[in-house]
Amino acid sequence: MAGIFLIGAIAVGLALWVDRRFEPDLWVHALIWPAVVLPLSLMVMRFAKAILLGLQWRHRSTT
Repeated sequence: MAGIFLIGAIAVGLALWVDRRFEPDLWVHALIWPAVVLPLSLMVMRFAKAILLGLQWRHRSTT
């Protein structure tokens, strides 16, 4: 969950920076940020699940 919050904070910061620096139209933001955030979120969730499964296996958790 923390990874998703981290990606969200970075995406918002970058979106604000892009808006200040280049002043694109709103539709440009609507195209760029979902295309950036979605793959990053999926990668972080996959990594987090792998860590969780590894920890469960290490501690012999059955649930």
